Amino acid sequence: MNNQMTLEIVTPEAVAYSDSVDMVTLPALTGQIGVLPQARGRGLASAMIAAALHAAAGHDCQGASLQVDTDNVTGALRLYEKLGFTTDRTRVAWSVQRPPFTEVAQ
Repeated sequence: MNNQMTLEIVTPEAVAYSDSVDMVTLPALTGQIGVLPQARGRGLASAMIAAALHAAAGHDCQGASLQVDTDNVTGALRLYEKLGFTTDRTRVAWSVQRPPFTEVAQ
């Protein structure tokens, strides 16, 4: 069963979206959550995650997942842990810095 769901929440202080390809066999995936610095600490992110989890449960979703940058300084890790999320796996991202491309004069 391929049951696609998308939930978007947009307020003047915050934005979030949550979606998944198959809400029955895969966990709901929370895509992005952002709360403006001046609006943090009011429970907006918690409310957005709760709304996404509620919507996923309404589609008989068996779980939920999200990804977070471990260097995030906004308190997101503590919030996710408070909401019951635990570390399932960690990933390493590799990058290299390169100078901007410039065309060679002919």
